[in-house]
Amino acid sequence: PATEALNDLALLVRSRYALIHLETAEEARAEALLRQLGDRLQLPLFVWRRVKGLRRDGTTGPIYGTEDLRGALAHVECARFPALYCFHDVDADLASAELVSLLRAAIMPYESMAGAVVLRGANLELPESLRPQSAVVQLPAPSPDEYRVLIDSIHRDVSLRQQVENALTPDEFSQLVNNLRGLSLTEAGKLLTKAMVEDGKLSAADIALVVQAKKE
Repeated sequence: PATEALNDLALLVRSRYALIHLETAEEARAEALLRQLGDRLQLPLFVWRRVKGLRRDGTTGPIYGTEDLRGALAHVECARFPALYCFHDVDADLASAELVSLLRAAIMPYESMAGAVVLRGANLELPESLRPQSAVVQLPAPSPDEYRVLIDSIHRDVSLRQQVENALTPDEFSQLVNNLRGLSLTEAGKLLTKAMVEDGKLSAADIALVVQAKKE
């Protein structure tokens, strides 16, 4: 499913859709997907977060004057640089006519050049005036393989700090993966980390822990 979303995004950018709404609540998955998209299209990725500002992916410091959304959009418009720009959590800002106008100016160059502005959010409503230049791509729920990779990754990370025994049989591992379905990778990651740190092992008891946490 994530591969389909990547293919959809690549097609939209190549088709000169200047504004894309990536519908997901998961920041990390969205950025990982856009990083893959940038590699495929040979476009750099820039990421904006409130207060932290706009920064090129892989660097630490923000571009000067971009901590505020107005400054960040003005930079995108003036730079006219072939790139992907990801803006997180701008849902409330789209109620401002001034910011919508700045966004419209920022995306205009990408109607005729490589790149796009991507708005990441789960409950974002695009104003009517922006919809002709925009498209929506929904990032689907994590796949079983993504959960498997997450479990192995957290086990490795926690093992660097303390001894962690993996006491799951192959069948129990599959049960754990199946019961994680419906959780975001962030939610699943917090649960798994807590389970491993508390008793120093990954066991069948953690399957019941996940089931109980989902009920709560």
